[in-house]
Amino acid sequence: MNTKDDSVLPKVTVPFIKSKSPLLLEARTPPYSPGTKHLAKGTQVSPKRLKLPCSIRFDQDVEIGMRDGTKLVANIFRPDGQVSRMPVVLSFTPYGKMGGYWQLDKFPFRAGIPDDALSDLQTFEAPDPAYWCNHGYCIVYVSARGTDHSEGDHSFQGVINAMDAYDSVEWIAAQPWCNGNVGMSGNSQLAMIQWAVAALQPPHLKAIAPWEGLSDHYRDNICSGGIPFPGFHADVINHSYGNGGIEDVPKALKLHPLYDAYWASKAPAIEDIDIPVYVVASYTNVLHCWGTFSAYHKLDPSRTWLRIHNTMEWPDLYHPKNVEDLRRFFDHYLKGQENGWGDTPRVRMSVLDMGGSDTVNRPEETWPPKDSKRKTFYLDGRSGFLTTSPPSASTQVSYQSDDRKGRVEFAITFDKDVEISGYMSLRLWVHSDEADDMDIFAVVEKVRKGKPLFRSIMPPPFKPLVALLGFLHRRGMFKYGFTIYNGPTGRLRVSHRALDSSRSKEGRPVYLHTSEQKLAKGEIVPIDIAILPTSMKWSAGDTLRLTIMGYDKRGHWFPHIAYPETLNKGKHVIHTGGGYLSALELPIVDR
Repeated sequence: MNTKDDSVLPKVTVPFIKSKSPLLLEARTPPYSPGTKHLAKGTQVSPKRLKLPCSIRFDQDVEIGMRDGTKLVANIFRPDGQVSRMPVVLSFTPYGKMGGYWQLDKFPFRAGIPDDALSDLQTFEAPDPAYWCNHGYCIVYVSARGTDHSEGDHSFQGVINAMDAYDSVEWIAAQPWCNGNVGMSGNSQLAMIQWAVAALQPPHLKAIAPWEGLSDHYRDNICSGGIPFPGFHADVINHSYGNGGIEDVPKALKLHPLYDAYWASKAPAIEDIDIPVYVVASYTNVLHCWGTFSAYHKLDPSRTWLRIHNTMEWPDLYHPKNVEDLRRFFDHYLKGQENGWGDTPRVRMSVLDMGGSDTVNRPEETWPPKDSKRKTFYLDGRSGFLTTSPPSASTQVSYQSDDRKGRVEFAITFDKDVEISGYMSLRLWVHSDEADDMDIFAVVEKVRKGKPLFRSIMPPPFKPLVALLGFLHRRGMFKYGFTIYNGPTGRLRVSHRALDSSRSKEGRPVYLHTSEQKLAKGEIVPIDIAILPTSMKWSAGDTLRLTIMGYDKRGHWFPHIAYPETLNKGKHVIHTGGGYLSALELPIVDR
Protein backbone atom coordinates (compact mmCIF):
# COMPACT_ATOMS: atom_id res chain seq x y z
CA MET A 1 0.00 0.00 0.00
CA ASN A 2 1.31 3.46 -0.87
CA THR A 3 1.16 5.17 2.51
CA LYS A 4 1.67 8.62 1.00
CA ASP A 5 -1.26 8.38 -1.40
CA ASP A 6 -4.78 9.25 -0.20
CA SER A 7 -6.19 7.10 -3.02
CA VAL A 8 -6.06 4.20 -0.57
CA LEU A 9 -9.07 5.69 1.21
CA PRO A 10 -12.33 3.79 0.49
CA LYS A 11 -14.71 5.54 -1.90
CA VAL A 12 -17.82 4.86 0.17
CA THR A 13 -20.36 6.81 2.18
CA VAL A 14 -19.09 7.50 5.70
CA PRO A 15 -21.65 9.13 8.02
CA PHE A 16 -20.50 11.52 10.75
CA ILE A 17 -22.23 13.20 13.69
CA LYS A 18 -21.07 16.07 15.91
CA SER A 19 -18.85 14.92 18.76
CA LYS A 20 -19.50 15.87 22.36
CA SER A 21 -17.37 18.77 23.53
CA PRO A 22 -14.19 17.87 25.43
CA LEU A 23 -15.05 20.81 27.74
CA LEU A 24 -18.01 18.90 29.22
CA LEU A 25 -17.48 17.95 32.85
CA GLU A 26 -18.13 14.27 32.08
CA ALA A 27 -15.31 14.29 29.51
CA ARG A 28 -12.70 14.95 32.21
CA THR A 29 -10.42 16.40 29.54
CA PRO A 30 -7.75 18.83 30.83
CA PRO A 31 -7.90 22.23 29.09
CA TYR A 32 -5.58 22.81 26.16
CA SER A 33 -2.41 23.91 27.89
CA PRO A 34 0.85 23.55 25.93
CA GLY A 35 3.92 23.65 28.13
CA THR A 36 6.44 21.67 30.14
CA LYS A 37 6.13 20.41 33.71
CA HIS A 38 8.84 18.82 35.84
CA LEU A 39 7.45 16.15 38.16
CA ALA A 40 9.82 15.34 41.01
CA LYS A 41 10.57 11.82 42.19
CA GLY A 42 8.07 10.89 44.90
CA THR A 43 5.27 13.04 43.44
CA GLN A 44 1.81 11.55 43.96
CA VAL A 45 -0.36 12.70 41.06
CA SER A 46 -3.59 11.60 42.75
CA PRO A 47 -4.42 10.41 46.27
CA LYS A 48 -3.80 6.68 46.88
CA ARG A 49 -1.87 6.36 43.62
CA LEU A 50 1.70 5.23 42.97
CA LYS A 51 4.38 7.76 43.88
CA LEU A 52 6.68 8.50 40.95
CA PRO A 53 9.83 6.35 41.18
CA CYS A 54 11.85 8.90 39.17
CA SER A 55 11.70 12.53 38.08
CA ILE A 56 9.73 13.00 34.84
CA ARG A 57 9.63 15.75 32.25
CA PHE A 58 6.06 16.15 31.02
CA ASP A 59 5.51 18.04 27.75
CA GLN A 60 1.78 18.66 27.40
CA ASP A 61 -0.30 19.30 24.28
CA VAL A 62 2.57 19.07 21.83
CA GLU A 63 1.32 19.56 18.25
CA ILE A 64 2.20 16.97 15.58
CA GLY A 65 1.44 17.82 11.94
CA MET A 66 -0.11 15.18 9.71
CA ARG A 67 0.47 14.84 5.95
CA ASP A 68 -2.74 16.77 5.17
CA GLY A 69 -1.91 19.62 7.56
CA THR A 70 -4.17 18.46 10.39
CA LYS A 71 -2.59 18.90 13.83
CA LEU A 72 -2.85 16.20 16.47
CA VAL A 73 -1.93 16.80 20.10
CA ALA A 74 0.35 14.61 22.20
CA ASN A 75 1.58 14.26 25.75
CA ILE A 76 5.24 13.27 26.07
CA PHE A 77 6.81 11.81 29.21
CA ARG A 78 10.53 11.19 29.53
CA PRO A 79 13.07 10.90 32.33
CA ASP A 80 13.82 14.43 33.55
CA GLY A 81 17.33 15.54 32.74
CA GLN A 82 17.83 12.71 30.27
CA VAL A 83 20.25 13.88 27.59
CA SER A 84 20.90 10.67 25.65
CA ARG A 85 18.55 9.47 22.96
CA MET A 86 16.09 6.82 24.14
CA PRO A 87 13.52 4.41 22.72
CA VAL A 88 9.89 5.48 22.63
CA VAL A 89 6.71 3.54 23.36
CA LEU A 90 3.75 5.15 21.59
CA SER A 91 0.07 4.78 22.38
CA PHE A 92 -2.28 6.21 19.76
CA THR A 93 -5.59 6.72 21.53
CA PRO A 94 -9.17 7.91 21.00
CA TYR A 95 -9.77 8.17 24.75
CA GLY A 96 -7.82 11.36 25.43
CA LYS A 97 -4.17 11.50 26.40
CA MET A 98 -4.88 12.35 30.05
CA GLY A 99 -7.94 12.10 32.23
CA GLY A 100 -10.84 11.19 29.96
CA TYR A 101 -14.27 9.70 30.47
CA TRP A 102 -13.02 6.13 30.57
CA GLN A 103 -11.29 5.38 33.86
CA LEU A 104 -10.57 2.18 35.78
CA ASP A 105 -12.67 3.54 38.64
CA LYS A 106 -15.76 3.16 36.44
CA PHE A 107 -15.52 -0.63 36.79
CA PRO A 108 -16.27 -2.87 39.75
CA PHE A 109 -13.37 -3.08 42.20
CA ARG A 110 -11.26 -0.90 39.89
CA ALA A 111 -11.11 -3.85 37.46
CA GLY A 112 -9.09 -5.79 40.03
CA ILE A 113 -6.17 -3.31 39.92
CA PRO A 114 -4.88 -2.06 43.30
CA ASP A 115 -5.18 1.66 44.01
CA ASP A 116 -1.42 2.18 44.27
CA ALA A 117 -0.42 0.06 41.24
CA LEU A 118 -0.52 3.02 38.81
CA SER A 119 0.45 6.68 38.93
CA ASP A 120 -2.58 8.20 37.15
CA LEU A 121 -0.30 9.67 34.49
CA GLN A 122 -1.44 6.83 32.24
CA THR A 123 -4.33 7.24 29.89
CA PHE A 124 -6.97 4.51 29.59
CA GLU A 125 -5.61 1.13 28.42
CA ALA A 126 -2.09 2.52 27.96
CA PRO A 127 1.26 1.88 29.70
CA ASP A 128 2.09 3.91 32.80
CA PRO A 129 4.86 6.52 32.25
CA ALA A 130 5.92 6.13 35.89
CA TYR A 131 7.21 2.63 35.21
CA TRP A 132 8.60 3.13 31.73
CA CYS A 133 10.41 6.42 32.34
CA ASN A 134 12.04 4.80 35.36
CA HIS A 135 13.49 2.20 32.97
CA GLY A 136 14.89 4.59 30.38
CA TYR A 137 11.94 4.93 27.99
CA CYS A 138 9.97 7.86 26.67
CA ILE A 139 6.18 7.43 26.60
CA VAL A 140 4.14 9.33 24.00
CA TYR A 141 0.35 9.47 23.89
CA VAL A 142 -1.14 10.89 20.69
CA SER A 143 -4.83 11.77 20.65
CA ALA A 144 -6.48 10.47 17.49
CA ARG A 145 -7.82 12.91 14.90
CA GLY A 146 -11.08 14.50 16.11
CA THR A 147 -10.61 13.48 19.76
CA ASP A 148 -9.44 15.46 22.78
CA HIS A 149 -7.89 18.69 21.37
CA SER A 150 -6.71 17.15 18.08
CA GLU A 151 -8.09 18.73 14.92
CA GLY A 152 -10.33 17.05 12.35
CA ASP A 153 -13.09 14.45 12.43
CA HIS A 154 -12.68 11.11 14.16
CA SER A 155 -12.85 7.97 12.02
CA PHE A 156 -13.22 4.69 13.83
CA GLN A 157 -10.03 2.73 13.13
CA GLY A 158 -9.40 2.20 9.42
CA VAL A 159 -6.98 3.79 6.95
CA ILE A 160 -7.11 7.41 8.14
CA ASN A 161 -6.15 6.47 11.69
CA ALA A 162 -3.43 4.18 10.37
CA MET A 163 -1.88 6.96 8.26
CA ASP A 164 -2.03 9.38 11.20
CA ALA A 165 -0.31 6.84 13.42
CA TYR A 166 2.29 6.31 10.68
CA ASP A 167 3.01 10.04 10.59
CA SER A 168 3.19 10.14 14.39
CA VAL A 169 5.75 7.35 14.46
CA GLU A 170 7.97 9.09 11.93
CA TRP A 171 7.66 12.49 13.70
CA ILE A 172 8.70 10.87 16.99
CA ALA A 173 11.67 9.12 15.39
CA ALA A 174 12.98 12.46 14.11
CA GLN A 175 13.03 14.11 17.55
CA PRO A 176 16.41 14.70 19.23
CA TRP A 177 15.41 12.68 22.31
CA CYS A 178 14.50 9.53 20.30
CA ASN A 179 17.05 6.86 19.33
CA GLY A 180 15.07 6.14 16.16
CA ASN A 181 13.35 3.06 17.61
CA VAL A 182 9.62 3.35 18.24
CA GLY A 183 7.42 0.62 19.68
CA MET A 184 3.67 0.65 20.28
CA SER A 185 1.67 -0.66 23.21
CA GLY A 186 -1.88 -0.57 24.49
CA ASN A 187 -5.09 -2.50 24.84
CA SER A 188 -8.38 -2.72 22.87
CA GLN A 189 -8.67 0.30 20.53
CA LEU A 190 -5.02 1.05 21.27
CA ALA A 191 -4.21 -2.47 20.08
CA MET A 192 -6.44 -2.28 17.02
CA ILE A 193 -4.58 0.74 15.67
CA GLN A 194 -1.31 -1.17 16.07
CA TRP A 195 -2.47 -3.82 13.59
CA ALA A 196 -3.39 -1.10 11.10
CA VAL A 197 -0.28 1.08 11.27
CA ALA A 198 2.18 -1.85 11.42
CA ALA A 199 0.63 -3.17 8.20
CA LEU A 200 1.71 0.11 6.53
CA GLN A 201 5.34 -0.56 7.61
CA PRO A 202 6.55 2.85 8.87
CA PRO A 203 10.37 2.68 8.75
CA HIS A 204 10.94 3.52 12.43
CA LEU A 205 8.26 1.30 13.95
CA LYS A 206 10.38 -1.55 15.27
CA ALA A 207 8.00 -3.65 17.43
CA ILE A 208 4.37 -3.69 18.59
CA ALA A 209 2.51 -5.23 21.51
CA PRO A 210 -1.22 -5.39 20.72
CA TRP A 211 -3.00 -6.43 23.91
CA GLU A 212 -6.36 -7.89 22.89
CA GLY A 213 -7.80 -5.96 19.98
CA LEU A 214 -10.22 -7.03 17.26
CA SER A 215 -8.84 -6.98 13.72
CA ASP A 216 -11.93 -7.04 11.46
CA HIS A 217 -14.61 -4.77 12.85
CA TYR A 218 -17.54 -6.23 10.92
CA ARG A 219 -16.77 -9.90 11.55
CA ASP A 220 -15.38 -9.54 15.07
CA ASN A 221 -17.84 -7.17 16.65
CA ILE A 222 -20.54 -5.04 15.06
CA CYS A 223 -21.99 -7.80 12.85
CA SER A 224 -20.41 -10.97 14.18
CA GLY A 225 -22.00 -13.97 12.47
CA GLY A 226 -24.09 -11.55 10.40
CA ILE A 227 -26.16 -10.49 13.45
CA PRO A 228 -26.08 -6.71 14.01
CA PHE A 229 -24.73 -5.59 17.38
CA PRO A 230 -24.53 -1.79 17.20
CA GLY A 231 -25.16 -1.22 20.92
CA PHE A 232 -21.54 -1.43 22.00
CA HIS A 233 -20.35 1.03 19.38
CA ALA A 234 -23.25 3.38 20.06
CA ASP A 235 -21.95 3.55 23.62
CA VAL A 236 -18.43 4.26 22.34
CA ILE A 237 -19.78 7.20 20.31
CA ASN A 238 -21.81 8.48 23.25
CA HIS A 239 -18.65 8.72 25.31
CA SER A 240 -16.27 10.15 22.72
CA TYR A 241 -15.23 13.78 22.98
CA GLY A 242 -13.72 16.19 20.43
CA ASN A 243 -14.21 19.46 18.61
CA GLY A 244 -15.18 17.97 15.27
CA GLY A 245 -17.33 15.08 14.12
CA ILE A 246 -17.20 11.37 14.85
CA GLU A 247 -17.94 8.51 12.49
CA ASP A 248 -21.42 7.09 13.13
CA VAL A 249 -20.62 3.41 12.76
CA PRO A 250 -24.09 2.13 13.82
CA LYS A 251 -25.61 4.27 11.05
CA ALA A 252 -22.92 3.01 8.67
CA LEU A 253 -24.09 -0.53 9.43
CA LYS A 254 -27.54 0.40 8.14
CA LEU A 255 -26.00 1.99 5.01
CA HIS A 256 -23.61 -0.95 4.55
CA PRO A 257 -25.40 -4.02 5.98
CA LEU A 258 -23.17 -6.40 4.01
CA TYR A 259 -19.39 -6.64 3.88
CA ASP A 260 -18.08 -4.11 1.34
CA ALA A 261 -15.22 -1.63 0.82
CA TYR A 262 -16.30 0.34 3.88
CA TRP A 263 -15.80 -2.62 6.23
CA ALA A 264 -12.74 -3.86 4.34
CA SER A 265 -11.07 -0.52 5.15
CA LYS A 266 -11.38 -1.47 8.83
CA ALA A 267 -9.67 -4.85 8.39
CA PRO A 268 -5.93 -4.16 7.95
CA ALA A 269 -3.62 -6.42 5.94
CA ILE A 270 -2.03 -7.99 9.00
CA GLU A 271 -0.06 -10.39 6.85
CA ASP A 272 2.00 -7.34 5.73
CA ILE A 273 3.37 -6.76 9.23
CA ASP A 274 7.11 -7.35 9.09
CA ILE A 275 8.29 -6.48 12.62
CA PRO A 276 8.32 -8.40 15.93
CA VAL A 277 4.90 -8.71 17.58
CA TYR A 278 4.04 -9.59 21.17
CA VAL A 279 0.38 -10.66 21.00
CA VAL A 280 -1.75 -10.95 24.12
CA ALA A 281 -5.07 -12.76 23.89
CA SER A 282 -7.73 -14.30 26.09
CA TYR A 283 -10.63 -16.68 25.65
CA THR A 284 -12.67 -14.76 28.19
CA ASN A 285 -13.08 -11.38 26.45
CA VAL A 286 -15.74 -12.01 23.83
CA LEU A 287 -15.20 -8.57 22.28
CA HIS A 288 -11.57 -9.21 21.32
CA CYS A 289 -11.16 -12.99 21.34
CA TRP A 290 -11.80 -13.91 17.72
CA GLY A 291 -10.07 -10.88 16.24
CA THR A 292 -6.90 -11.29 18.28
CA PHE A 293 -6.49 -14.97 17.45
CA SER A 294 -7.35 -14.34 13.79
CA ALA A 295 -4.63 -11.70 13.61
CA TYR A 296 -2.13 -14.05 15.27
CA HIS A 297 -2.65 -16.67 12.56
CA LYS A 298 -1.79 -14.12 9.85
CA LEU A 299 1.55 -13.10 11.37
CA ASP A 300 4.98 -14.47 10.53
CA PRO A 301 5.58 -17.06 13.29
CA SER A 302 9.33 -16.43 13.23
CA ARG A 303 8.82 -12.99 14.81
CA THR A 304 5.64 -13.51 16.79
CA TRP A 305 5.04 -14.36 20.44
CA LEU A 306 1.59 -15.19 21.82
CA ARG A 307 0.57 -15.13 25.47
CA ILE A 308 -2.96 -16.22 26.40
CA HIS A 309 -4.04 -15.21 29.89
CA ASN A 310 -6.97 -16.29 32.05
CA THR A 311 -8.41 -13.02 33.36
CA MET A 312 -9.62 -9.74 31.86
CA GLU A 313 -7.57 -7.40 29.70
CA TRP A 314 -7.10 -4.60 32.26
CA PRO A 315 -5.79 -6.57 35.25
CA ASP A 316 -3.56 -8.50 32.84
CA LEU A 317 -2.22 -5.34 31.19
CA TYR A 318 -1.07 -3.86 34.48
CA HIS A 319 0.03 -6.98 36.35
CA PRO A 320 3.65 -6.34 37.41
CA LYS A 321 4.95 -9.63 35.99
CA ASN A 322 3.39 -8.89 32.61
CA VAL A 323 4.75 -5.34 32.54
CA GLU A 324 8.23 -6.73 33.25
CA ASP A 325 7.76 -9.31 30.50
CA LEU A 326 6.78 -6.63 27.99
CA ARG A 327 9.83 -4.58 28.98
CA ARG A 328 12.09 -7.56 28.17
CA PHE A 329 10.53 -7.62 24.70
CA PHE A 330 11.06 -3.89 24.14
CA ASP A 331 14.51 -3.93 25.75
CA HIS A 332 15.53 -6.49 23.14
CA TYR A 333 14.02 -4.80 20.07
CA LEU A 334 14.18 -1.09 20.99
CA LYS A 335 17.37 -1.02 23.07
CA GLY A 336 19.19 -3.90 21.38
CA GLN A 337 19.79 -5.77 24.63
CA GLU A 338 20.76 -9.44 24.43
CA ASN A 339 18.55 -10.45 27.34
CA GLY A 340 17.43 -13.90 26.26
CA TRP A 341 14.08 -12.75 24.85
CA GLY A 342 14.64 -14.97 21.81
CA ASP A 343 14.38 -18.02 24.08
CA THR A 344 10.88 -17.05 25.21
CA PRO A 345 8.36 -19.76 24.20
CA ARG A 346 6.49 -18.79 21.04
CA VAL A 347 3.22 -19.56 22.81
CA ARG A 348 2.37 -19.35 26.49
CA MET A 349 -1.20 -20.41 27.09
CA SER A 350 -3.71 -20.77 29.89
CA VAL A 351 -6.04 -23.71 30.49
CA LEU A 352 -9.22 -22.71 32.30
CA ASP A 353 -10.41 -25.12 34.99
CA MET A 354 -13.66 -23.76 36.37
CA GLY A 355 -14.17 -25.27 39.79
CA GLY A 356 -10.43 -26.00 39.99
CA SER A 357 -7.11 -24.26 39.41
CA ASP A 358 -6.21 -22.79 36.03
CA THR A 359 -2.93 -23.58 34.31
CA VAL A 360 -1.18 -20.34 33.30
CA ASN A 361 1.75 -19.69 30.95
CA ARG A 362 2.09 -23.26 29.74
CA PRO A 363 4.72 -23.20 26.97
CA GLU A 364 3.75 -24.48 23.53
CA GLU A 365 5.23 -24.30 20.04
CA THR A 366 1.96 -23.33 18.36
CA TRP A 367 -1.63 -22.37 18.97
CA PRO A 368 -3.63 -24.54 18.99
CA PRO A 369 -1.20 -27.02 20.57
CA LYS A 370 0.32 -29.45 18.08
CA ASP A 371 -1.20 -32.47 19.83
CA SER A 372 -4.73 -31.05 19.77
CA LYS A 373 -6.72 -33.65 17.79
CA ARG A 374 -10.25 -33.10 16.51
CA LYS A 375 -12.97 -35.55 17.55
CA THR A 376 -16.57 -35.51 16.37
CA PHE A 377 -19.53 -35.70 18.76
CA TYR A 378 -22.93 -36.09 17.11
CA LEU A 379 -26.10 -34.40 18.32
CA ASP A 380 -28.80 -36.94 19.14
CA GLY A 381 -32.15 -35.21 19.32
CA ARG A 382 -33.85 -38.32 20.66
CA SER A 383 -31.72 -38.64 23.80
CA GLY A 384 -30.31 -35.12 24.16
CA PHE A 385 -26.81 -36.58 24.24
CA LEU A 386 -23.62 -35.90 22.33
CA THR A 387 -22.51 -39.28 21.01
CA THR A 388 -19.32 -40.58 19.42
CA SER A 389 -21.31 -42.66 16.91
CA PRO A 390 -23.70 -41.04 14.42
CA PRO A 391 -27.35 -41.71 15.32
CA SER A 392 -28.95 -43.90 12.67
CA ALA A 393 -32.44 -42.44 13.07
CA SER A 394 -33.22 -38.89 12.09
CA THR A 395 -34.92 -36.76 14.71
CA GLN A 396 -36.13 -33.19 14.95
CA VAL A 397 -35.90 -30.97 18.02
CA SER A 398 -37.06 -27.37 18.23
CA TYR A 399 -37.24 -24.32 20.46
CA GLN A 400 -39.24 -21.10 20.41
CA SER A 401 -36.73 -18.69 18.92
CA ASP A 402 -38.28 -15.45 20.21
CA ASP A 403 -38.62 -16.69 23.80
CA ARG A 404 -35.66 -16.20 26.13
CA LYS A 405 -36.55 -19.49 27.77
CA GLY A 406 -36.49 -21.34 24.47
CA ARG A 407 -33.47 -23.59 23.94
CA VAL A 408 -32.31 -27.11 23.26
CA GLU A 409 -29.42 -28.82 25.03
CA PHE A 410 -27.07 -31.68 24.26
CA ALA A 411 -24.60 -33.09 26.75
CA ILE A 412 -21.87 -35.62 27.34
CA THR A 413 -20.38 -36.63 30.69
CA PHE A 414 -16.70 -37.52 30.56
CA ASP A 415 -15.38 -40.60 32.32
CA LYS A 416 -11.84 -39.21 32.47
CA ASP A 417 -10.13 -35.83 32.58
CA VAL A 418 -10.35 -34.02 29.24
CA GLU A 419 -8.60 -30.90 27.96
CA ILE A 420 -10.20 -29.10 25.03
CA SER A 421 -7.81 -26.56 23.47
CA GLY A 422 -8.35 -24.83 20.15
CA TYR A 423 -11.34 -24.23 17.89
CA MET A 424 -14.59 -26.08 18.36
CA SER A 425 -16.87 -26.18 15.34
CA LEU A 426 -20.62 -26.73 15.18
CA ARG A 427 -22.41 -28.11 12.11
CA LEU A 428 -26.20 -27.94 12.28
CA TRP A 429 -28.97 -28.89 9.86
CA VAL A 430 -31.83 -26.43 10.42
CA HIS A 431 -35.10 -25.16 9.05
CA SER A 432 -37.98 -22.86 9.93
CA ASP A 433 -41.62 -23.17 8.89
CA GLU A 434 -42.43 -19.63 10.00
CA ALA A 435 -39.57 -17.38 8.84
CA ASP A 436 -37.12 -16.94 5.96
CA ASP A 437 -34.17 -16.36 8.30
CA MET A 438 -32.86 -17.50 11.67
CA ASP A 439 -30.47 -16.03 14.25
CA ILE A 440 -28.87 -18.91 16.12
CA PHE A 441 -26.64 -18.69 19.20
CA ALA A 442 -24.67 -21.44 20.88
CA VAL A 443 -22.64 -21.79 24.08
CA VAL A 444 -20.51 -24.64 25.43
CA GLU A 445 -20.41 -24.89 29.22
CA LYS A 446 -18.87 -27.01 31.94
CA VAL A 447 -21.46 -28.48 34.31
CA ARG A 448 -20.75 -30.21 37.62
CA LYS A 449 -23.47 -31.81 39.75
CA GLY A 450 -26.09 -30.04 37.66
CA LYS A 451 -24.61 -26.57 38.10
CA PRO A 452 -22.88 -24.65 35.29
CA LEU A 453 -19.44 -23.44 36.33
CA PHE A 454 -18.00 -20.09 35.33
CA ARG A 455 -14.88 -17.97 35.62
CA SER A 456 -14.95 -14.59 37.35
CA ILE A 457 -12.48 -12.65 35.20
CA MET A 458 -12.48 -9.38 37.16
CA PRO A 459 -12.90 -10.88 40.63
CA PRO A 460 -13.82 -8.74 43.63
CA PRO A 461 -11.18 -8.58 46.35
CA PHE A 462 -13.17 -10.56 48.94
CA LYS A 463 -14.13 -14.22 48.59
CA PRO A 464 -17.65 -13.72 50.06
CA LEU A 465 -18.37 -11.33 47.17
CA VAL A 466 -17.17 -13.95 44.69
CA ALA A 467 -19.57 -16.45 46.25
CA LEU A 468 -22.47 -13.96 46.08
CA LEU A 469 -21.69 -13.20 42.45
CA GLY A 470 -21.79 -16.93 41.67
CA PHE A 471 -25.13 -17.33 43.48
CA LEU A 472 -26.69 -14.49 41.48
CA HIS A 473 -25.20 -15.74 38.22
CA ARG A 474 -26.59 -19.27 38.59
CA ARG A 475 -30.05 -17.81 39.09
CA GLY A 476 -29.83 -15.65 36.00
CA MET A 477 -29.60 -12.43 38.01
CA PHE A 478 -26.04 -11.48 37.02
CA LYS A 479 -25.03 -11.98 33.40
CA TYR A 480 -22.59 -9.22 32.65
CA GLY A 481 -20.16 -10.70 30.14
CA PHE A 482 -17.27 -8.43 31.05
CA THR A 483 -17.00 -10.02 34.50
CA ILE A 484 -18.25 -13.57 33.87
CA TYR A 485 -17.06 -16.26 31.44
CA ASN A 486 -19.39 -19.24 30.95
CA GLY A 487 -17.55 -20.86 28.09
CA PRO A 488 -17.02 -20.35 24.35
CA THR A 489 -19.90 -18.98 22.32
CA GLY A 490 -20.92 -18.74 18.67
CA ARG A 491 -23.62 -17.11 16.56
CA LEU A 492 -24.86 -17.03 12.99
CA ARG A 493 -27.63 -15.44 10.95
CA VAL A 494 -28.53 -18.30 8.62
CA SER A 495 -28.82 -16.08 5.55
CA HIS A 496 -25.10 -15.25 6.07
CA ARG A 497 -24.02 -18.90 6.05
CA ALA A 498 -21.97 -18.70 2.82
CA LEU A 499 -18.31 -19.38 3.60
CA ASP A 500 -15.15 -17.78 2.25
CA SER A 501 -13.47 -20.98 1.09
CA SER A 502 -10.11 -19.30 0.63
CA ARG A 503 -9.93 -18.13 4.24
CA SER A 504 -11.84 -20.78 6.16
CA LYS A 505 -9.73 -23.33 8.01
CA GLU A 506 -10.54 -26.49 9.93
CA GLY A 507 -12.68 -25.41 12.85
CA ARG A 508 -12.49 -21.75 11.79
CA PRO A 509 -15.26 -20.89 9.31
CA VAL A 510 -14.99 -17.41 7.82
CA TYR A 511 -18.19 -16.00 6.31
CA LEU A 512 -18.35 -13.93 3.14
CA HIS A 513 -21.18 -11.65 4.35
CA THR A 514 -21.48 -10.29 0.80
CA SER A 515 -25.03 -11.50 0.11
CA GLU A 516 -28.04 -13.01 1.84
CA GLN A 517 -29.37 -16.51 1.21
CA LYS A 518 -32.91 -16.44 2.53
CA LEU A 519 -34.71 -19.68 3.39
CA ALA A 520 -37.68 -21.10 1.53
CA LYS A 521 -40.43 -22.37 3.80
CA GLY A 522 -39.38 -25.71 5.25
CA GLU A 523 -36.00 -25.67 3.45
CA ILE A 524 -33.41 -27.66 5.41
CA VAL A 525 -29.89 -26.26 5.15
CA PRO A 526 -26.52 -27.05 6.74
CA ILE A 527 -24.78 -24.26 8.63
CA ASP A 528 -21.37 -23.99 10.26
CA ILE A 529 -21.23 -21.85 13.39
CA ALA A 530 -17.86 -20.42 14.38
CA ILE A 531 -17.22 -21.02 18.08
CA LEU A 532 -14.74 -18.77 19.87
CA PRO A 533 -11.43 -20.49 20.67
CA THR A 534 -10.83 -21.74 24.19
CA SER A 535 -8.81 -24.01 26.40
CA MET A 536 -10.78 -25.70 29.19
CA LYS A 537 -10.41 -28.72 31.40
CA TRP A 538 -13.21 -31.10 32.32
CA SER A 539 -12.55 -33.53 35.17
CA ALA A 540 -13.89 -37.09 35.23
CA GLY A 541 -17.60 -36.86 36.01
CA ASP A 542 -17.99 -33.33 34.60
CA THR A 543 -20.50 -32.68 31.82
CA LEU A 544 -19.98 -30.69 28.65
CA ARG A 545 -23.28 -29.04 27.76
CA LEU A 546 -24.03 -27.49 24.37
CA THR A 547 -26.96 -25.06 24.42
CA ILE A 548 -28.55 -23.75 21.21
CA MET A 549 -31.04 -20.88 21.34
CA GLY A 550 -32.29 -17.73 19.63
CA TYR A 551 -30.64 -15.16 21.87
CA ASP A 552 -27.27 -14.27 23.38
CA LYS A 553 -27.02 -16.13 26.67
CA ARG A 554 -23.81 -14.32 27.59
CA GLY A 555 -25.77 -11.32 28.73
CA HIS A 556 -24.52 -7.78 28.47
CA TRP A 557 -20.87 -6.81 28.23
CA PHE A 558 -21.88 -3.68 30.13
CA PRO A 559 -25.17 -3.30 32.00
CA HIS A 560 -26.60 -0.51 29.81
CA ILE A 561 -25.74 -1.92 26.35
CA ALA A 562 -28.50 -3.52 24.28
CA TYR A 563 -28.42 -7.12 23.13
CA PRO A 564 -27.75 -8.01 19.46
CA GLU A 565 -30.57 -7.11 17.07
CA THR A 566 -32.22 -10.43 16.22
CA LEU A 567 -35.02 -11.08 13.72
CA ASN A 568 -36.27 -14.36 15.15
CA LYS A 569 -39.88 -15.50 15.13
CA GLY A 570 -41.50 -18.87 15.53
CA LYS A 571 -39.72 -22.16 16.07
CA HIS A 572 -36.21 -23.11 15.03
CA VAL A 573 -36.00 -26.77 14.06
CA ILE A 574 -32.72 -28.72 14.32
CA HIS A 575 -32.32 -32.02 12.52
CA THR A 576 -30.08 -34.74 13.94
CA GLY A 577 -29.16 -38.27 12.90
CA GLY A 578 -29.81 -40.18 9.70
CA GLY A 579 -29.02 -37.99 6.71
CA TYR A 580 -28.63 -34.89 8.90
CA LEU A 581 -25.55 -35.40 11.00
CA SER A 582 -25.48 -32.30 13.16
CA ALA A 583 -22.25 -32.46 15.13
CA LEU A 584 -19.88 -30.66 17.47
CA GLU A 585 -16.17 -31.11 16.78
CA LEU A 586 -13.89 -30.76 19.80
CA PRO A 587 -10.11 -30.20 19.72
CA ILE A 588 -8.95 -32.62 22.42
CA VAL A 589 -5.44 -32.65 23.87
CA ASP A 590 -4.56 -36.13 25.10
CA ARG A 591 -1.30 -36.16 27.04
